[in-house]
Amino acid sequence: MRFTSYLYLMRLNWSALLVVILLFAFRSGTPVLTATIDTTSRQLTTDPLGNVYLSQNDELNKYDASGKLVRNYSDKTFGTISSIDATNPLRILVFNRDFARIAFLDNTLTANGDPVRLEMLGFANASLAASSHDNGLWIYDPLNYELVRFDRNLAIERRTGNLAQLIGVEMQPDFMMQQENYLLLNDPKRGVFLFDIFGTYIKMLPITDLHSMQIKQEKLIYFKSPELRNIHLQTLEESSYEFPQDTSILNARIEQAGVFILKAGKVELYTK
Repeated sequence: MRFTSYLYLMRLNWSALLVVILLFAFRSGTPVLTATIDTTSRQLTTDPLGNVYLSQNDELNKYDASGKLVRNYSDKTFGTISSIDATNPLRILVFNRDFARIAFLDNTLTANGDPVRLEMLGFANASLAASSHDNGLWIYDPLNYELVRFDRNLAIERRTGNLAQLIGVEMQPDFMMQQENYLLLNDPKRGVFLFDIFGTYIKMLPITDLHSMQIKQEKLIYFKSPELRNIHLQTLEESSYEFPQDTSILNARIEQAGVFILKAGKVELYTK
């Protein structure tokens, strides 16, 4: 297990270097279409190794960076997949909001133990879930406007308290993610609320109408039609990438393998 973790960290270090190269390349040249995945999914995510995850109903498909289908996961008893967090490709989080259940999958999309039943933990109404450091877990409880972190043993480790009182905003978030040293909570009507990994509120970025995003090298990367943009989380400097602009694009993500673009009926992979 330690050896596997070591290999994963080494691959992430290479991934970080390749991301820097890629971000520069996409500012200096026109990306080239190298692969296409046919899909009816409207839910796309990727992992740091360049794998693609597409879900529809109770089914999750994993593709490699060349567009080849490599794994499939489906659990009819689990219900419709609400969100996927592949930040850690060795521990993929699959969330079902309707049944308040979370499954953790390994890199072969095999379940690691039984699903987490949030109602048994007192959070049957949790609306969002995201992976956290040290195999932890974040959820958002809309009844109390609160972020709650569980440790690897599913014991409550941190609670933010009522964010509506803390921040002064009754938010309605639709996306949550912990990446690098930040926890993000996105409200498409108000903006992106930024926390540290312990749930301490930092600030709000007034970028609206987003539904997903990433953090790479201290930069928040997001697609807002018709551009793929980023904002530095410290300096707040903004810029955009050379990008195949198209009004039919639903979402886009950057990983080491290139840029992944979701359209109706397909995913396109572009590299420099």
